[in-house]
Amino acid sequence: MTSSVPGGAPQNGAPMNRNDSVARGVLERLSTLLACAMVLALTVVTLVDVLGRDLFDKPLRGATELTELLLLGMTFLFYPRIAWRGAHIAVDLFDWFRSPLLRTIQRVACNLLGAIAFGGLAWQLVLNGVKAEGYGDVTPSLGLHLSWALWFMALMSATTALAFALRMFLAPPPAPSDVQPL
Repeated sequence: MTSSVPGGAPQNGAPMNRNDSVARGVLERLSTLLACAMVLALTVVTLVDVLGRDLFDKPLRGATELTELLLLGMTFLFYPRIAWRGAHIAVDLFDWFRSPLLRTIQRVACNLLGAIAFGGLAWQLVLNGVKAEGYGDVTPSLGLHLSWALWFMALMSATTALAFALRMFLAPPPAPSDVQPL
């Protein structure tokens, strides 16, 4: 896999600015902290909903909406981190006989594809967010604006696209010792 500095950013052999590394580390920790808070909130919502439904025959109003929004938040908060670290699922069946040049081409092509996919997703989410805002779309039970969720997803998708794009230029190809045949 790729080597990384303490802040988690890939390096290409050139010295990194300490402030950049610290900023990346802070952003990663902040997104992780927010996602963990969402897991905790999801647990509390589920507990209150189940206890209310089973013990008092009164479920938590909007529990389904809150669950969906919390899952959405957790998922999209982790996408940029996964992309930046190159931790997405990859199946490499033929790495054991490819040259370093072919591995570099594959890395660039995969990161380019990821950047295009998440960039397109971000664009579509912005368009849908604008439509939802124009229509005044809200969730049925709690009346939360759907455009906010769509714009959050668009922001995180754009950030993920940027992470993929940066990895094309900053991340070195895996060392041959990292590649092991099946």
